[in-house]
Amino acid sequence: MVVKVTYNDLAPAIQKQLEGYEVALMGDINKAIKKTAEWGADQLHTARAYHDRTGAYSASWKAKPDGYNKENSKFMTEKYKIYNEKHYRLTHLLEKGHVGRNGKRVSAYEHIGPVEDLVMQLALSEVQRVIRENAN
Repeated sequence: MVVKVTYNDLAPAIQKQLEGYEVALMGDINKAIKKTAEWGADQLHTARAYHDRTGAYSASWKAKPDGYNKENSKFMTEKYKIYNEKHYRLTHLLEKGHVGRNGKRVSAYEHIGPVEDLVMQLALSEVQRVIRENAN
């Protein structure tokens, strides 16, 4: 885009163009992060590392916005939380194992950790892809 400015108006014109680029970039990054969070919830829907008798535990995984990432970033990127809406107390017991009613240990079914690692890698690659696409 060509913008004609005088010498005195050069700095404000550059600043205005960069602000427009930043707004567009943040919108695309937020869309990519949302898509990644929803993908992670879908993976937990289908991850059957254990025998879920009713399917209620697997079906209640959700992704929702969790505010903005203000602490460690100057940009206003959205944070998303992937959580189990109805059986949140069970997630730690299944992931880490626990002592059963008879006093014996119940095996751990690691199903959250692997998906978390994949979501982190996918989010990073999606953000990099969005930045590359917006640079052109």
